[in-house]
Amino acid sequence: MPDIEKLELALQKERKAKIQAEHQLEEKERALNESHDVRQHHSSLLQKKNKEFELLLSLVQIGNQNIDITSLVQYYVDAVCKFCNWPIGHAFIVNEKTEKGIELQPSGIWHLDEANKFAEFAKLTDETVFTPGICVPGRVYQSEAALWIDEVFADNDFPRSKIGTELGLKSAFGIPIAHHGKIIYVAEFFSPREEPRNQYLLDILNTTGIQISTILARQRMERRLKKELKSAQKQLIQSAKLASIGSLAGGVAHEINNPIAFVISNTNTLVKYTDKLALVFAKYTELMNKLSLEADVTELVAEIIKLNQQYNVGFILEDLRDLSVDSVDGLQRVEAIVAGLKSFAYIDQTSDGVADINSCLESVLKMLDRKLKPKCEIVCHFTALPKIQGNESQLNQVFTNFISNAEHAIEEKGTITISTIHEDDEILIVFTDNGTGISAENIERLYDPFFTTKEVGKGTGLGLSISYGIVQKHGGDISVESTEGEGTTFTINLPVDGLSD
Repeated sequence: MPDIEKLELALQKERKAKIQAEHQLEEKERALNESHDVRQHHSSLLQKKNKEFELLLSLVQIGNQNIDITSLVQYYVDAVCKFCNWPIGHAFIVNEKTEKGIELQPSGIWHLDEANKFAEFAKLTDETVFTPGICVPGRVYQSEAALWIDEVFADNDFPRSKIGTELGLKSAFGIPIAHHGKIIYVAEFFSPREEPRNQYLLDILNTTGIQISTILARQRMERRLKKELKSAQKQLIQSAKLASIGSLAGGVAHEINNPIAFVISNTNTLVKYTDKLALVFAKYTELMNKLSLEADVTELVAEIIKLNQQYNVGFILEDLRDLSVDSVDGLQRVEAIVAGLKSFAYIDQTSDGVADINSCLESVLKMLDRKLKPKCEIVCHFTALPKIQGNESQLNQVFTNFISNAEHAIEEKGTITISTIHEDDEILIVFTDNGTGISAENIERLYDPFFTTKEVGKGTGLGLSISYGIVQKHGGDISVESTEGEGTTFTINLPVDGLSD
């Protein structure tokens, strides 16, 4: 083959290889570009998802702070403006109780990126009231759904059209905020940019509106539950108080019956004495009248002497004073018992007061005296204590529970020692018994509501739980040491400054 033909053939092969190389290069460039576009798309989606997540997370976090509705809506308006990068956000509040019917009134909740620039728009908005179906707020309220408007002020009949047009505001959207099934706010947002309807954004904002509604519903439920819990706690305290008073009732009845019995007996005797003295006195009166008339009184004097001997008037006059003194003493004893019992009343009162710990303990011991006497020796070591800020009625309830529990722990005969100590700014009340003791397992559950080691029907399991709550309310604490078969020591620490807020 001639050289020239070989040269042409080689040249053709080279051209073909070059064309193939160029095609391959174009394909690689195309693939790279497509890959870049995909990465950019994914990056854009990721950024959107991150912003969406940040918005929803921020609403959850603010909802957990249990702030009021107005502050929550304010936070929501600020968060949505930041999420959308829109400069104006505002919320209208729904008022259903007006003479004209339902009105959407300015709430004062605003987000303005440039306060001076949008001041007139905000001022006019704060002076405007809408009804259902009118403008962004009214249409959102009527439809009960998010609304997007591409050219918000195209209709010049709306109150804010002129100022909105002058400011160059273009797009808008509104979001309903519901609570307990009713729309209570409508949030509106404005942008100077022409932004076509963004369904993705509306879906996100619909979700956030539902989330705000959920937060409001949860807060309402929490407030109701707290109210019910507080009511239940009062009922439990009242129940425990009644249980304690029930255990005291027998002793109180016995203590009152004794003085009342002899006061009644003395009073009946006094009535008889009065009748006899009245008869004798009548004869004396008759004698005096006859003496004044200088009549014969021999027979009347003999009758008086007979009555004096028959009724033993001298003894009656002597006994009258003793009966009166005894009756006064008995009534004073009743008064003391009633006063002691009154200190157990009004256990649910919460006002601050001044409590004398030693006096409280003495009052409780008097009330429990009959219950404790058969098997318990009470040893008291009371030191001088300052009065503390506290609720005596509630502290009496605590002391009653601890002394009653100590008595129950003693099976036959035993000793309960009660000591009071003043250390710095703290008072210690120590209850020690030589009863059956408490197991380590049960010590961990002592303050659990309804936990009791007593036999069925003998205890509610509320005494120590309520006592612990009362001590904590007074800023104090309770500690316990116990050995099975040897006894138990409970120590209550109370600060002198007493009740906590």
